[in-house]
Amino acid sequence: MPRHILTLRNQSKFDVLFSPNFEVAAAYLAAVCRPDEQLRVQMLTDFMNLFCARGLGVNLLKWALSAEIDNTSNPRDVFRGISVSTLMMEIVFEKVGKEFLNLSIGNTIREIIQSGKNYEVDTNRVDAKTAKKNSKHLIKFTQQIIDSLLENISNCPKVLRFLFNHIKDMVKAKFSGFWNVAVGSFVFLRFICTAIVFPETWDMVYEAPSLVSRRGLILVSKLLQNLSNNREFDGKKESYMVSMNTFIVDNKLKAFQILDGLSESGTDVRYRIAVRRISGNPSASESSELNYGSLNTQMRMLRKQRKRGRKNKGPNTNSNVHLYEVSEEEEEAAFQKIGEEFVLYSQAIISHMRENGVIYFAKLT
Repeated sequence: MPRHILTLRNQSKFDVLFSPNFEVAAAYLAAVCRPDEQLRVQMLTDFMNLFCARGLGVNLLKWALSAEIDNTSNPRDVFRGISVSTLMMEIVFEKVGKEFLNLSIGNTIREIIQSGKNYEVDTNRVDAKTAKKNSKHLIKFTQQIIDSLLENISNCPKVLRFLFNHIKDMVKAKFSGFWNVAVGSFVFLRFICTAIVFPETWDMVYEAPSLVSRRGLILVSKLLQNLSNNREFDGKKESYMVSMNTFIVDNKLKAFQILDGLSESGTDVRYRIAVRRISGNPSASESSELNYGSLNTQMRMLRKQRKRGRKNKGPNTNSNVHLYEVSEEEEEAAFQKIGEEFVLYSQAIISHMRENGVIYFAKLT
């Protein structure tokens, strides 16, 4: 038995992409493979731009995150690999997270770089006395970062806190007690630690750090990652980091408070649903009939909505938070690129839908 029957009338080639249960979006992402990670990121950026332009960016990302959690059997493996949802989250971090990073960790990062000092703690590279002195400096810098993150929780973009809360709730429902591992893999591993190691790509500095400074940043990142994982250095690998276990023990509570604060359930965030008419409320077994206007009509409507939204927008952040703003140029470029591949891979898309129990009655081309 099919889990869902999808029938559309008068659709353009793009309209089916936005079906509310994401059957076609899932099939598209499965059919259009990218061997190179850079190409995958560009494709996903275009794909997300389409959904963000229609106010469905948060819906898309929630669906991708939920799907990965549903398909993961080991709680320690949640969001640990490279996947559609992790790449999408990284795109969002880069779009909306730079100001928060500058505010919370930027000063410490610049202090490390501007000092020009070597903070090496590996005794294979420096003598024991120097390593001991440098470990104190690294702990001081990492402590500054932890304390500043804790103080700036309220400055984290609302949409990120909303997504962290969604991850927390979904993981708690399936793997009770492991939500902090999942949230931590995004907050620290894919967001904060990435920015620490490569501050030049996150607008915290104007040029790449020296090799000496980069090494110091990497060591700070290692310490934060272990703290996030609630794991002390065991000495089997990177034994020179064992002396910093006292920092991990002393800051376990603060790390938990950061993750809990950034994903707290009281986050006041609502996401905008695109203005459209859907007849019926399709469930897993019901047949649904979706009526969309033409692509050109929808794009004209979206342009009017965007202009009206910009005109009426005051100095305060709008309560209807969505992923990020998409310019008309980005939107049209995304339609062009995704549209070409949508037609090219139409048969593969339909095949993927059938494999997943979706019966589709309209042509995609």
